Amino acid sequence: MEVSNELNVAEYPSDFVIGVRAQALRDHAYALAYLGRYPQALQVADRAEKLFKQSLLPEYELARLNLVRSIIYRALERAGEAIALTREAAQAFLRFGQHRRYIDARVFEATMLYKLGRTKEALPIFLELEKNPSITPTTKVIVLHDIGTAYQDIRKFRESAEYLSRALAEFELMGIKPQVVRTRWMLARTLMLAKQAGNAIPLLREAWREFDSFEMEADAALAGLDLVEALIIVGDHEQVPPICRALLDRFTRAGMNSPAVTALAYLREAVAAGQATRPLVRHVQKFLRELPKEPSLLFVPPPAGPMA
Repeated sequence: MEVSNELNVAEYPSDFVIGVRAQALRDHAYALAYLGRYPQALQVADRAEKLFKQSLLPEYELARLNLVRSIIYRALERAGEAIALTREAAQAFLRFGQHRRYIDARVFEATMLYKLGRTKEALPIFLELEKNPSITPTTKVIVLHDIGTAYQDIRKFRESAEYLSRALAEFELMGIKPQVVRTRWMLARTLMLAKQAGNAIPLLREAWREFDSFEMEADAALAGLDLVEALIIVGDHEQVPPICRALLDRFTRAGMNSPAVTALAYLREAVAAGQATRPLVRHVQKFLRELPKEPSLLFVPPPAGPMA
């Protein structure tokens, strides 16, 4: 921004100077949004918009700015406006023949819809993008994963397993290891929901081991708890205690916050007493999922105790 402000309009065309300053402001707004400084980011975006509107053909640049605005609005819980802006930007990119930017905008729109629980609106967008000839290999595999996740959400488990398996194979070819593990975990969860816990167990065991090797303690714990639940479903109770001990030891060594340790310790004691049930495992898992959003949350056992 400092460099663009130093440009002399007597030495450069005024349209060029205005455009450079507006682009710098747009990038600054994005950086502020990335840092979570949303009100300030919105002010900078407003300044960028005023400058862009002084240029001869502002539509394309304003479309790019709208994507930045949509990120800010989503964080400010103005999701409806964010989705509308993203949709407008996508259509502008299409008119300018910017097919990859169009795809990126549509992916963003569908992702927002999915996170708002509007899966049935998000899924057709993902399916359309899968067949778009301009989609890059990296974006396509992400879309395959998102389609599989969406199908799982609407309980179409056969389709979910198909798409997640395709995404898993592609991520493995690309060597994107963390995403390989996440997709394997998601596939295992689909199999569990489809009442195929036996088939899910090897995938869950591998996901748990690899998350642990990456020192991704939170995901490792959640995958480990899924494994515990699957083992309980198939009646293999002998493997449950060592897994619970390993989870608790790992969290303790990593210095994770005490509520998480408390929850895992409670589960371990229930396992030792022969009182571990699927609802209890899910109760602990739900707590661990919510804890990063509310670090001050305290673990409370199920109302009816471990047999609930």
